Amino acid sequence: MSRPEHTLTRLVACWAAVIVLCLPALAETSVPDRESREVGNALFWQAVIPATANSPGRFGAHYKTRVVIFNPTSRDYTITARLYNANGQARQSEIEIDADEYLVWDNFLEAVFDYRGGGAVWLRADDEGDLFYMTAEVYTDSDNGRFSTTVVSGIIPTFVSSSQPDFNAGINANRNRRTNIGVWNWETRPSSVEAKVFNASGALLQTIRFDLKAEAWQQKNISASVSDGLVRWEINGESKTHYFYAVEVDNKSNDGTLNWSVNGSTGSVGGGDIGESRQTEDCAVGSVIEAGGECNLTSGGSTVGRFTVDGNSRGCLRIEGLTLCSETGHNYNATRLNQYTVTFVASKRDDGSWEITMHSISG
Repeated sequence: MSRPEHTLTRLVACWAAVIVLCLPALAETSVPDRESREVGNALFWQAVIPATANSPGRFGAHYKTRVVIFNPTSRDYTITARLYNANGQARQSEIEIDADEYLVWDNFLEAVFDYRGGGAVWLRADDEGDLFYMTAEVYTDSDNGRFSTTVVSGIIPTFVSSSQPDFNAGINANRNRRTNIGVWNWETRPSSVEAKVFNASGALLQTIRFDLKAEAWQQKNISASVSDGLVRWEINGESKTHYFYAVEVDNKSNDGTLNWSVNGSTGSVGGGDIGESRQTEDCAVGSVIEAGGECNLTSGGSTVGRFTVDGNSRGCLRIEGLTLCSETGHNYNATRLNQYTVTFVASKRDDGSWEITMHSISG
């Protein structure tokens, strides 16, 4: 497949020196060494952009998606990019990126996929050692300048891997603001999702239904008038693995704010009868986590994260905003992850479940 059209900037010697000085651990250390230090970067071999656009909007806007990908390693490799819309996977393209190179697209969907519309994008490198850093924003230009919505700021958003409800809080859809809500079904099974919109007093205002095909993406607007309200996502279909988000946009400037959904796994959620308590067992040596299941990661009696297994049997370690995913196994021994020292060893079994064989967290 030919290389996609894009705005390409190579790191020549003088710029490479600056990058190396700023990020010595990225450019000079091996992958295991990087994992053992405190994680302050966001390097992944696969990543998702759950909301992208190349389409017209209200008040004369045309929304585009700007994406930057940086390969800080000493290896050349290929990233496979897949685009998903309401019908499932719509496009696929190969992105070749050299060692110490970064690529910039001001209209990613147009340049990489020759596509107009919206959707979710999944990027996957050849190997787990082919790490990259990524940012993404949806923006529109106007006479008053550029207004943008940050989608990925180097930290990759995490998926919801359960049938329990998720929430977006502080939602506004009124004369000053409008809100679109979106969902991407991660699995190869169909999904049925309801987004229930409540006002600040806990009264139900609107129910928005998403009937999703396998791997399909949809976005819809909230038509009810609401200020500082809440969206409760309820999963009813075969698939249990999703990305949920809400985008709130100013009606005058088209400036937007994107919020990922929050999970209620560690306690009860307020708002009258909106929230429900949810009990999840703590991770322990010998725990077996089935596909679609999870357990709490604890330190000193407090929950600091979760280990989840999605419908495709991919295991993800999630600690304080950091997400580390693998399709085969995790092997961290006294590894510094954010402010915690983590020992966590788990591997996928033949039946797709994961077994934890070592587990301790301090910090």
